[in-house]
Amino acid sequence: MTPGPRALPAALTLSDPRWRGRLKELNRARAAFLDTCEKGSEFGITLEDREACFLRFAPAARRRR
Repeated sequence: MTPGPRALPAALTLSDPRWRGRLKELNRARAAFLDTCEKGSEFGITLEDREACFLRFAPAARRRR
C-alpha cells in the first residue's frame, strides 16, 4: 500500500527534528527533485535518472533499520 498524498510532505519537512544534521543534504535533494520535475537545467537529470539513483540506495537504507 502506498502512502497518501499527505504522508510524504510530513516526512520531508525541514522543520522535522529527525533531519537535524542532515538539512543541507535534504535541501539539496529537494532542490534537485524540483528542478527535475520542472524540467530545469541546473542539474541536467531526468526523472528516470533520479529514480535509478534513489533505488540504488534503497537496499542500504532498509538494512540500516
